[in-house]
Amino acid sequence: MLAMYLAVFVLSSSPGLMEGDLKRLERHYPKTLEKIEDNRPLSIQDIKNLTRAGVADAVIIHEISTTRSIFYLSPEEEQELKQAGVSHAVINHMKNTSDYTQAK
Repeated sequence: MLAMYLAVFVLSSSPGLMEGDLKRLERHYPKTLEKIEDNRPLSIQDIKNLTRAGVADAVIIHEISTTRSIFYLSPEEEQELKQAGVSHAVINHMKNTSDYTQAK
């Protein structure tokens, strides 16, 4: 599965998971990687997992957009994300995903 994703990554010019990111996710957070590979929406826990795995903010934002993940963050969830080390840029992007549903 990892080899297939790596092949797609190499052929893609868009920002995406680097080889090291893929290996860390496969080892520590395989369910999060599976969601990304299957293009399924990510959860708050997945965002924390990506952060813990050392994935760059731009890549996390890209994966949120690519998977069309939508978040409605409560103040408590926002605080939880901050405590988990998720950047302001990623949290702000997550908060803006609720605009996707309003644009339809």
